[in-house]
Amino acid sequence: MYYVVVYVTVTNFSHIFLVQNKTNMSFLYKMFKELQSVFTPVSGDQSQTHKNVLHKQNCDIVVLNCKEHKQDPLLKKVKELAISQQSQFKPGYASELSIACDFPLHKGLEYYFVAVTRDKDQTIVDICGFAFVTKDDRSPLELETLASKSYTNVSYKGIGTLLINSIKQYFQNDPKIIGLSVHSRPEALPFYEKVGFQRLGLLTRDLFLPFERYHTYNHDDADVFSYHQSIAQQLNDQNTLAQLKLHNQEY
Repeated sequence: MYYVVVYVTVTNFSHIFLVQNKTNMSFLYKMFKELQSVFTPVSGDQSQTHKNVLHKQNCDIVVLNCKEHKQDPLLKKVKELAISQQSQFKPGYASELSIACDFPLHKGLEYYFVAVTRDKDQTIVDICGFAFVTKDDRSPLELETLASKSYTNVSYKGIGTLLINSIKQYFQNDPKIIGLSVHSRPEALPFYEKVGFQRLGLLTRDLFLPFERYHTYNHDDADVFSYHQSIAQQLNDQNTLAQLKLHNQEY
């Protein structure tokens, strides 16, 4: 007698096994449970463990400023990989990275945060995901694009969060940056809210992620003050509005 076992993986591929006896059945059951423990999402305090399990590629972040790195060989390498790996991203996204810094889209500064893996010689061999951010001369920091290979490969899950955290860390000491704004696609709203973004109104897809400086109320720049006040109003953050009024009476 044979037992038929069908196992469906997280990538939606079915595996069929013919098991001759119950001893082998028990072995397969234990193996499936171990696989399930690897791919079951976790939350809360377990998030760091989740990152370590799923980031099999050990991606690290490269920051490219179009003003400073337009002729950088590193940018050229990233663009070449984006072309060769475009089928591994959601259609259209990798092509945006492949023309990074070629056509300035913003009057201010443009930054690409690229999650990459390297070989033993530290040569970049893979792109895990990327974020495109623009910064104008006043205050707004805008997330224009966020993409990762998790769209086609679950082992890249968590790259989006890694990129968001890298953006926060990179700009945390900029006195004019109080947070990150994004206009989200409908299907991406749950992700952005999960990583800390707040909606700027009940029926909008515009969201804002406060940085530490959002809770610093003294401003030497009238434009930064005005932007901070506008964001607090859209968030209906009455405490911040009161603190801004108290600390910036000259405005």
